[in-house]
Amino acid sequence: MMWLRECPFDDQGLLRPVIPLSLMCDTCGSVWCTPDDASSGDRAIVPEPPDWSACGNTYNPDTTRWATRDEVAQAGWSDLPWHEEST
Repeated sequence: MMWLRECPFDDQGLLRPVIPLSLMCDTCGSVWCTPDDASSGDRAIVPEPPDWSACGNTYNPDTTRWATRDEVAQAGWSDLPWHEEST
């Protein structure tokens, strides 16, 4: 699974591309609307019930999923320095 950088918000998780397309920390659930937002730790949004909204989208735990490499490329984010997690 691909990731962009370590989470600047909690220093524990990894920022991964998520659908709806944005970046989400895989441990704390904080969201960054764009990769530029993730370059500073102060632009994190933590979606909360009841609407789970961030970046103009809904991030309900039952409706999100990690983005595929193809979806990342379609968004124009393929030139970013992605890392692949070894399995």
